[in-house]
Amino acid sequence: MPTNPNGTRWDGKRERFYEVWYGIFTRPETREAWWIRYTLTNPLSVDDGMGAGLWFNYVNLAEPRRSVAVIKHFPASGFTGEPISIAGARLAGDGMAGAFEEAGHSVAWNLKYQPSPATHYFFPEWLRRATQSISSVTMPNPLVFASGEVTIDGTKMALDGVRGHTCHHWGKRRAKGWRWAHCNDFREDRDAIVEVLYPTLPPLPRPTFINLYVGGEHIFAGGFTGGETTRSGRTWRYAATGATARVVVTFVAPEKSILRLGYVSPDGNRSNVFNSLLSECSVRVERRKHRFASFGPAETLTGVGPAEEVTPDVVADLDRERIPGL
Repeated sequence: MPTNPNGTRWDGKRERFYEVWYGIFTRPETREAWWIRYTLTNPLSVDDGMGAGLWFNYVNLAEPRRSVAVIKHFPASGFTGEPISIAGARLAGDGMAGAFEEAGHSVAWNLKYQPSPATHYFFPEWLRRATQSISSVTMPNPLVFASGEVTIDGTKMALDGVRGHTCHHWGKRRAKGWRWAHCNDFREDRDAIVEVLYPTLPPLPRPTFINLYVGGEHIFAGGFTGGETTRSGRTWRYAATGATARVVVTFVAPEKSILRLGYVSPDGNRSNVFNSLLSECSVRVERRKHRFASFGPAETLTGVGPAEEVTPDVVADLDRERIPGL
């Protein structure tokens, strides 16, 4: 198993396998976001939609008509694992660059960033070991500052220190669904990061995982007990209690801000993806010295980041909030 959190996990032989690398970069002040994915799904298959792929999503909530979402599939022969490349589009620990044409659009990107000093792991180590034979996920860069250029249909956009994160996940079968959100652009603490996940892990009950990095401290709350996740309309709420803190995280997607896409698992199961890249985030955290101590006063953080719901079903109230034209 590669020690590099970004290292390729597909061994070149397994027929049923998926692997994804992506970066999400958000610029709330201009209401813009970029989501770029490098994918493998059943790499040895010649069926439509299988093999390798490049996804490019650009959201502009100030001018929704400029938003773009395109996917292009390639045979697995266009993939190389070290360094990672799909049809000439490259991905490294410190940046990504590529270009393709699809569905009447031409897109290109060339972004560089300094890697994060530490990798983020979504689950406790014991759970990673228990699930790694099915699927696994890690976040090599929970906070980066991307600079470079993105071009859409001949129009160039400069990115200068735009906040973002990169992620890597893989396995022989995707979870059937999850709720996920991430924010690393808080107004009160520019170094704070929150990562929340509510996955479907049958036959286990659905856990709530909240990881909060604030003030130089890593706070973990939740697991299979002591957590709750709900959604009402465009609002997701995660609440969990840990040994040293009680944390409530809320993400609210703006109106008409949802990207609806689709994921395919190696076993053929399909999921609907509803993602709002520029959701308003609030975090309320109450600390205590130990598990049996009283909680202290609440600290609040507010920011902007992506929120996502993945499910086999079409979620009507989220589907109605899709970005016009996408």
